[in-house]
Amino acid sequence: MPTQLTGGLIDSSNFLADPEALRASLQENGYLLLRGAIARATALAARRELLQRLVSVGEIDLSWETFSGNSQRPTGEPQAGDFLRSVCDGPLLRAVTANPRLADIISSAPVLCSTPPRWRAR
Repeated sequence: MPTQLTGGLIDSSNFLADPEALRASLQENGYLLLRGAIARATALAARRELLQRLVSVGEIDLSWETFSGNSQRPTGEPQAGDFLRSVCDGPLLRAVTANPRLADIISSAPVLCSTPPRWRAR
């Protein structure tokens, strides 16, 4: 993987009580890493659900059970948009994305960010 696509994430958890700092962190980094905002078991269950869906269409190989997967591109799902929308509707992923704790955080610091995360390829 190209080095410009890898790197550490900046933890914004210390800013949970400071909406302005959350906005600034999101604007600067293009994402918010909020450790502990979602129960670890809930996040890991969602991750497993998502990865298992990708395995089901041959997009990744989890034969080593590392939960990181190895891309099988370009042979992925032909209707990728429809498939990815269906992945987003998984109940375990929804338990994360529709979590009341996240809704509280977001409502305290509404942000519109047009800057792409700095770890994304440009």
